[in-house]
Order: sequence, then C-alpha cells, then structure tokens
Amino acid sequence: MQQSVIAILTDYGTRDGRAAKLIGAVKRAEETLDVCLAVNNFPAGDVPGAAATLHGFLGYFPARTVTAALIGETDGKGRPFPPIAAKAPDGKVFLVPNNGLLTVWEQTHGIAALRRIDAVDCPVGANLYAYTAGLLGTLPKYGQHGPGFSDSRRLAARWSRNSSSALTARLSAWRQGACSAASRALSRPSAT
Repeated sequence: MQQSVIAILTDYGTRDGRAAKLIGAVKRAEETLDVCLAVNNFPAGDVPGAAATLHGFLGYFPARTVTAALIGETDGKGRPFPPIAAKAPDGKVFLVPNNGLLTVWEQTHGIAALRRIDAVDCPVGANLYAYTAGLLGTLPKYGQHGPGFSDSRRLAARWSRNSSSALTARLSAWRQGACSAASRALSRPSAT
C-alpha cells in the first residue's frame, strides 16, 4: 500500500506547542506516517484565507494526502462546527470543521464523498482531526472510518459576498505570486 502524507493547517501558531501536539496525535494513530505542518500561523478563524491557501498548495501533494485543516473550529459563540471528512475525486482526503473551508476546493475540483467524523475512538487528550488523519492515512478504503453521507451539498458555505470577494482577491494574489516566483526561478542562470 502506498504511504500517505498528512498535511496540517492551523491557526494555532507556534508559541504554546498546540501545533506540535497535532504531530503526536497523528503518530499515536500510526508512527510511520509522514507529517507536514504546512501552515500553522493563519489569523484566528481566517476560513477564506485558509481555503485559498489550501486550494493553492494542495495540488502539489500526492493523491493519498490526508489534510487536517483546523481553521475556524468554532462559530462566533464558541460552538464547534461539526467535524467532517471529505474525499476529493483524486483521492485526497480532508478533515475539516464544516464551516465553508472546502467551498473553493469543491467548486474547482469537486468532492466525491463526505463522512462525519466519530469521536468515539479518539484517545483522551488527542486532537480528533489529527488522530483521524492518522487513521485515514493507514486505511486502504476511505469509508472505513465514520458513518457516511454522500451528498456534497451538505457542505457548509458560510461566507458573505464580501468574504467571497476577499477570497477571489487572495486566490488571484497567490496565483500572481506563484507565477512571479516561477518566472524568477526560470530566469536565473544555473550555478554549474
């Protein structure tokens, strides 16, 4: 079986070790998985920014990548959004709060299946998203963890028109930056 890569995005920062604990939660599920802390310094609750970043970089990861994106886990009143797992048509799996984080991915790449994440098997003190990412990274079949539902229209799309405009601007800026960096790299003379 091909080894999965676990990519983690958070708005936790690096001061208190919460982001590092996510690696431990993945390793509790399966020690041999490769874990990448892709981004851990989003502004708290920046769902549109995280959606743009997720869309921008995840296409470069292998198909069996499992991404735990812990951005905006609670609403403005401190209530947690329901945790879900979503599978893209190319095999990538996302573990996210159902808060609109996958809206851009769904619109551009599609979502093949959705599952609720069940917290029953998560060890006490381990992060549910990271631990489940570790479990899904070791399973040959996506549907083996959690009860399923396949209607992708159940994904939340909680952004206002202003947020959508901001997201479009961020995606455009990311694309321009990526293209500029690539052209600069190609125009440099080689050091041979």
